[in-house]
Amino acid sequence: MKKLLRFIPALALAAALLTVTALACSPDDNNPEHHENVIQTDEKKPTCLQGGYYELKCTVCGWSRVFSIGDIVPHEFGPWEIVKEPTCTKAGEKRAYCSTCNKWYPELVPATGHSWYKYYTKEPTCTTAGEYYTYCRNCPASQGRSTEPATGHFWVVWKRVFATCTTPGYTEFICDDCGADGGTTTTPAKGHSFGAWFTTTQATCTEEGMQKRECAACGATESRGIPKTGHKFGAWFTTTQATCMEEGMQKRECATCGVTESRGIPKTEHAWNEGTIVLAPTTEQEGVKEWVCTACGMVRTRPIPKLTSGGTTAAPAASPTAAPTPTAETTETPATEEPTATPTAEPTATPEPTPEPTPSPTPEPTPPPTLLGETEDMGQEYQDAIVFYGDSNTNGLRLQELLPGGYNTTQVWTPMSGTLTLNRWSVDKIVYPETWEEMYVTEAMALKRPEYLIVNLGENGVSFMDEEYFKEEYTALVRALGEACPETKIMCASLFPVAESYPYQGDINNDKLAAASAWIYEIAEAEGLRYIDLAAAVRGEDGSLPEDLHIGDGYHLNSEAHGLVLDYIRTHAYR
Repeated sequence: MKKLLRFIPALALAAALLTVTALACSPDDNNPEHHENVIQTDEKKPTCLQGGYYELKCTVCGWSRVFSIGDIVPHEFGPWEIVKEPTCTKAGEKRAYCSTCNKWYPELVPATGHSWYKYYTKEPTCTTAGEYYTYCRNCPASQGRSTEPATGHFWVVWKRVFATCTTPGYTEFICDDCGADGGTTTTPAKGHSFGAWFTTTQATCTEEGMQKRECAACGATESRGIPKTGHKFGAWFTTTQATCMEEGMQKRECATCGVTESRGIPKTEHAWNEGTIVLAPTTEQEGVKEWVCTACGMVRTRPIPKLTSGGTTAAPAASPTAAPTPTAETTETPATEEPTATPTAEPTATPEPTPEPTPSPTPEPTPPPTLLGETEDMGQEYQDAIVFYGDSNTNGLRLQELLPGGYNTTQVWTPMSGTLTLNRWSVDKIVYPETWEEMYVTEAMALKRPEYLIVNLGENGVSFMDEEYFKEEYTALVRALGEACPETKIMCASLFPVAESYPYQGDINNDKLAAASAWIYEIAEAEGLRYIDLAAAVRGEDGSLPEDLHIGDGYHLNSEAHGLVLDYIRTHAYR
């Protein structure tokens, strides 16, 4: 209808043009504009049975033509009426009335199909088959007798006891339908999950120490002894000088416990003079020559043989035998010797002993200095062999991507949080960067076995740890690291200063940090480790961290500061 309405104005316009324009027309010309007088003779709207159309005709030449104005439209059906109900096996029928074409239209309704149900004469159980007949709910149809297999047991957990570190666990099963026993499965004991060893009693020179570790799962503990350290004696020093009459004495002291050891110094040789003839020999009697010790006054004598008739001695005087003098505290009994043909040489004067005689034991080798001094630049290869273990300032090396691998560097060991407090070194696990697994630092040491390790830890502890507590934890840490990998060269680092702008000076300040660094030095010296003063790389003239070397909080180093630290490490290398 809409198409027709749109077309009528156009048709009227065409008719007007044809009327105005007087042109000759022909029945064979199908262009309406070429005809003199075109009129509409017929029109039919589209229905649900046929399309719509209209007819144009020229009254002059008799030309005519039919034009379409719409396709067949859909039926306008009312509600469907059931004429015949369908059954399980036969189709039904329904019809609807079209208000457009005024006709009824039938349509088949498909058969419903059977609605089967089971009628059990014997219900199936977990272990026995069932029996049933199948009937249709809507008609007399039947499928006859059938069997249904046993359902099988439906096992559920009846009782569960979880395994512990030392005892196995088990699970008991039961059938939820019939109550049958489903047996038991067992799980082995999990074993203890021990943490790192921590020291409860420090070893001394003469007494073993004690370490303990605790299972994180059940709290059970294990203990082991720490070998006694043995005395660390200093050099021997003389308390009593040796003389030609008396032995001397030397002493040395243990630097750890103060116990002392003593040893004797052998007596020195007598310092004999050139000797004096106190009785000249004659043909009738022997003479006597006397020597005196210039140190103690002891006298030694030797006989001089008688003179021959020619006025010479028959033989040189034998070596004199020591004889007592009135001043000597002890007396040597002279022994008379028969003259010999070979003359005895006079004794050579013994030089005065030095005030500090050289100790007879071989001196112990001098240990290397604890503080790492300046060296030539050892280069990138040396730096790449170092693992850095510590707190948030150590993690800055990762965050600022200053090491090979950038953020994924394998040289930085810190917990997942990026920070660490000294007293939690044995509790908080680090992220092992080789595999990104969490593990204790001692486990990482045994796994990685690094050539060098720098420990930069303690800043977060100075706010609440006193000297005893700090030293106890730090010592336990470096000992545990050394036990995990004895070949690793461990360097204990000083603590970085904070800036004047750091807002929490009451908790962490440069006086506390300097004191803790001194404690670290003492521990490194006592444990035979090296101490590297990393703070020197970033310490200002006033002892604080310069304002241009932190990230804005007065505490954490920026990339420039870390660069200075790395330069310092390469030029203060472990030798």
